[in-house]
Amino acid sequence: MKAGDLNEQKPRAGLPGASTMEKIKEKLSLVHMAYSPKKMTTLLLKVCKLIYESMESSSEKKEPFGADDFLPVLIHVLIGCDLTSVQLDVEYMMELADPSELQGEGGYYLTTMFGALYHISSFNTVSRQLSTEAQNSIRQWQRRRTIHHRHPTQRRLQRINKEMPGPRNLTVFHSNSTEDYYNV
Repeated sequence: MKAGDLNEQKPRAGLPGASTMEKIKEKLSLVHMAYSPKKMTTLLLKVCKLIYESMESSSEKKEPFGADDFLPVLIHVLIGCDLTSVQLDVEYMMELADPSELQGEGGYYLTTMFGALYHISSFNTVSRQLSTEAQNSIRQWQRRRTIHHRHPTQRRLQRINKEMPGPRNLTVFHSNSTEDYYNV
């Protein structure tokens, strides 16, 4: 991305000052040094909190900021950082984090950061939109992540529960074998 493009894409919310940018870069370097995806996600949340605090302190807006305000500021912040290590860290967290950890606030901001990084890497100055390749990549990632939400055993149990009317209790006697219960 060129500097001229950045000025045209300036966000409505205030950008972090130099001291805040240094704190953000410091936190991102701690993310890079962390080993655990859970610890990395915690540090990522601290980065996002710093960004929100800087947005609030440099703006006259009284309402809370939303994703439409946050994403452009995040993109500007990331452009000012070491994109290579941030991208590696985000991909590491997305692939190795437990899917249950990606369903809350950490998962939301991790996905937002992934989207911001992908936007930066595939920004087309002519059309000002994501390329088809970028859109397909995001769809593939989404499909890959949602596969983990429902395990095949859960689906089988749900199907069995629908097929079996009435109570689902089974009395177990020590004298019976597993074959006896299988044939019930």
